[in-house]
Amino acid sequence: MPAKSPSTRKKRARTKDEDEENVDTGNQTTAPTFRDKNLQLVHDFLASQNRPFSLQNILDSLANKGDMKKAALDKALTELVTSEYVTCKEYGKAKLYLIRQKNIALPSAEETAALDSRLETLANELEELSAECQVLEAKISELSAQPRTEEAKERVALLETETATIDERIEKLQVHCAGYDSSRRQYIQQQHERALKALRLRRSRARQIILQMAEGMERKPRELADEIGIESDSDDWLTASRSVVSNARSKAAV
Repeated sequence: MPAKSPSTRKKRARTKDEDEENVDTGNQTTAPTFRDKNLQLVHDFLASQNRPFSLQNILDSLANKGDMKKAALDKALTELVTSEYVTCKEYGKAKLYLIRQKNIALPSAEETAALDSRLETLANELEELSAECQVLEAKISELSAQPRTEEAKERVALLETETATIDERIEKLQVHCAGYDSSRRQYIQQQHERALKALRLRRSRARQIILQMAEGMERKPRELADEIGIESDSDDWLTASRSVVSNARSKAAV
């Protein structure tokens, strides 16, 4: 508890006069010291937070600082309000407690300048750390997209096996192609082109025949070709243009 006074009313009046004197003269208010540890604990908490709290909020916040019961907290708040260290605002049934602003110890000009300098330094450090965090997050994202060590080893082993197989095939092809000169290669290409031309011609004739037969038998060309047993290296060899279909129909009509 604060120093004893003849009466609570006299104490409140003196505290108020002292506050007004501090405001007028600019003197710094010192933090009070209480004999009751509950009063000291509640006062210091409200002064450090400097914002409104309900009784339950204060009780929850002080739960890890001591075994204070709700009744003891209510008593301490009542005494602090009576002593004009704390202001109580009522909103219906709700009560909010706030440290009296005139009782807060204000920092000096030197302390304010030091706090501003410290705040600026911390702001610069925060900006630098934020930039470093962005760089690290980008690196983490890049590394996360890469395969893990075991997966990378398995992939390397698989690629090495595929490479060895391809190299072996290349060696075999080089051995077989060793005796082929440019004239031999040109002759093979000509034979290949001639065979492709003959294949396209025979495929076209077979398509015309199947289309004519299907038109006359009123069957689907695909079903008729499967029934006859015609095999082809292309699934769309029966897909004829409009001119081929019209020619087939005209020949069938004749």
